Amino acid sequence: MPTYDKKCKVRSAMALFCSNAKDFHIERSSFNSSVIPIGFNTLWDFGIKGKYDYFAMIHSDIEPEEGWLEKMLNEMNENNLDVISAVIAIKNEQGMSSIAVNTTDKWHYRNISIEEAKKLSKTFTEFEGKSLLINTGLMICKMGDWAKDVIFRFQSNKVNGEYVTIDEGYDFSHQLHDKGLRVGATTVVKIIHDGWKNY
Repeated sequence: MPTYDKKCKVRSAMALFCSNAKDFHIERSSFNSSVIPIGFNTLWDFGIKGKYDYFAMIHSDIEPEEGWLEKMLNEMNENNLDVISAVIAIKNEQGMSSIAVNTTDKWHYRNISIEEAKKLSKTFTEFEGKSLLINTGLMICKMGDWAKDVIFRFQSNKVNGEYVTIDEGYDFSHQLHDKGLRVGATTVVKIIHDGWKNY
């Protein structure tokens, strides 16, 4: 679990420390940094050097239902995915999710709404014929040699006079697709995104 200020929600901590999955030995770790990619990459490196089969990330404001880990692992394996991410509501009033697809180019995207996601298969790999851009809020990766070649980072650019930025999750998604990995998103887990109210 990466943290920004050494704090996390109680139910997020419970999801981290009480998560279990049949036939799996689980190691848990956290890292605090105000620079988000540093925290993510430090934990990612821990997973690589530990030669773990899977790497799971949960953000400190994400509160999934009990049994989330086993549910997501089952969906991941049933759908032959390398990476799976949970569909999470963005903390605003627009009803959008954290999952997106690109529009005109890698710098422009649109988020899939929660209602749109509910109409799809419970686990899906594309939307309107386009590959998914996933969020790292609740994510599991099946580790392999490819993991040494990717990194979490923010990317910024100036496109047609407009300053644009893509976050670490969407940039990570581009790297996954470039490597030909199967990436999916799932609604199988019920999640609260904790903000000034529950989303």
